[in-house]
Amino acid sequence: MDKRAVTSTHKNSIKTDVELLRWLDDHLHDKHLDEIDVNTVQRIQQAKRDTGVKNGTVNRVMSLLRAVLNKAEKEWQWLDKSPYVRMLPTAEKRIRWLSHAEANRLFTQLPPHLEAMAKFSLSTGLREANVVDLEWSQVDMQRRCAYTPRTGEGEKSNRGAAE
Repeated sequence: MDKRAVTSTHKNSIKTDVELLRWLDDHLHDKHLDEIDVNTVQRIQQAKRDTGVKNGTVNRVMSLLRAVLNKAEKEWQWLDKSPYVRMLPTAEKRIRWLSHAEANRLFTQLPPHLEAMAKFSLSTGLREANVVDLEWSQVDMQRRCAYTPRTGEGEKSNRGAAE
């Protein structure tokens, strides 16, 4: 794999993707792209389940495979039709809150220039990208609110507030 292709992406999980692609290669090394069908996808899904991992882990592999197949069909036009990749059901996400002690310990470990950003993120619930991309036009100092644009269909709110 070309190292430049791996390092030029903005994706945070690139190392995980490389590991998953290596795992997929063990199951697809003898197949051409157009030979990957629904049965092949189901065999790969079962093989990953057989390793004893949870459905979420299996879904990460299947999501990566689906992304590659969809890109091969829609962008690169290497496939007439990509096979359907079914995701497994997963449990509700666990919500974990930092205690005050954990937050204070976090602040002591951060470089000074990141402490304010971390406090703002914890106060608003905004993710790093939302905080970094925030513009003054999105901040209402009188109401003590920061507005962020919706970034995806799953977003339920476009506002984070800080006291």
